[in-house]
Amino acid sequence: MQATNKAEIEELKQKFNSQSYCKFLGIQIVDLRKGAARLCMHLNQKDSFTLFHVVHGGIISTLADSAIAAALLSVVGLETPIVSIESKINYLRPVKSNELFAKAKIIYKGSKIAVGDVEVKAEGKIVAKCSATFMILEQKK
Repeated sequence: MQATNKAEIEELKQKFNSQSYCKFLGIQIVDLRKGAARLCMHLNQKDSFTLFHVVHGGIISTLADSAIAAALLSVVGLETPIVSIESKINYLRPVKSNELFAKAKIIYKGSKIAVGDVEVKAEGKIVAKCSATFMILEQKK
């Protein structure tokens, strides 16, 4: 299934949000369109913050990776396995907020490789910028 219509996009959104991984991390798709996704992450003060009372960079990176994955799945569909193979992230400011938003878009999609771009925001300010490369795997028959 290639996610091409509104019903397929909605199904993808529901399945993505129901993953135990996303539930555990507090990640949800807020908006999903073909090739673009907006995710929200609600953080637990006790588990998400460093000794310096800022959000751990790995958490921000996880949200960014998840946002690009959701955007790519909206193009290739749920039956097509994808894996991230490279990412680069710039952390622009420390985060003390309990809520993060990531806005991702696919900027290139070939037959085997896709590249996505994402901005992560907290309290309306960009806190990180990330680009990532994903491999599009063959569907198992």
